[in-house]
Amino acid sequence: MDTQELMELRKVRILGKPVNLVNMQQAVNYLREQMKKGKKQFVIAQNPEKIMKSLQDEELSSIIEKKATLLIADGVGLVVAGKILDLPPIPRVTGVGLFEEMVKVADQEGKKIFLYGAAPDVVQKAEEILQQRYPNLHVVGTQDGYEKDHEKIVRKIQQAEPDYLFVALGSPRQEKWIAKYLDQLPVQYVMGVGGTFDVLTGNVKRAPVWMQKLGLEWLHRLIKQPTRAGRMMNLPKFLWRVIKSR
Repeated sequence: MDTQELMELRKVRILGKPVNLVNMQQAVNYLREQMKKGKKQFVIAQNPEKIMKSLQDEELSSIIEKKATLLIADGVGLVVAGKILDLPPIPRVTGVGLFEEMVKVADQEGKKIFLYGAAPDVVQKAEEILQQRYPNLHVVGTQDGYEKDHEKIVRKIQQAEPDYLFVALGSPRQEKWIAKYLDQLPVQYVMGVGGTFDVLTGNVKRAPVWMQKLGLEWLHRLIKQPTRAGRMMNLPKFLWRVIKSR
């Protein structure tokens, strides 16, 4: 993918909602290129659950269409849907994976990062783990997801002046928060990362690599967290709608 192609990200639509056709390396290259040009980046990790929510939620749908600068396919359901609809191959880029890659970029380029969301002990532990892994990384602030004064949170981020902001409030709360305050945030890059801090700290175990490669992380999560069964029903509902939309 050359520079011209990077500027014109390819996009497909599933149930009318956009997903960009990028693999991990292309996503990272694109984001770095855009940030060098001074263009603020807002990444959304698309998955079946988010697409299903956006069909009912006008605000979320508008954010996906008008605010996001990159929509990665985070979820094997989108890959399967692409095959059902005979779309060009959709590379899977997990939100956890892109978070890890962008933290590496921050470390290499001397960028400052801010972690917002999750429980107080989780976000603090996430900071400690990142500092252990990347001694040169500048973590300039953290904020748990329990603070109710959002103007206070914005001021804290403004004072810290991070380059990258990772928001772990769960979806669609995190996307709506980012969209609302995006213009006030002095950042180059912002991304909603869901349960990534819990994965990073070991509170939630990622699926074994073989399950990740087979796209069975959803099954691993269901086994480990049976309470997610209701949410998991979104996947068959999503695929049924995709089949009907052909």
